[in-house]
Amino acid sequence: MSQKKHCAVCNSVEKKRERVFIKMTEMTKMTENLFYTKYFWYNSITEGE
Repeated sequence: MSQKKHCAVCNSVEKKRERVFIKMTEMTKMTENLFYTKYFWYNSITEGE
């Protein structure tokens, strides 16, 4: 019984970790996209002049 409880706790912790990891990767992707967009936008402006 206690072992099952422990497993449930471990599972919830793992799920939380997974969620945090997914959020972090999503945020990293978003910041990368933002950076690339700004970079290309800046390049197109400097090349246009």
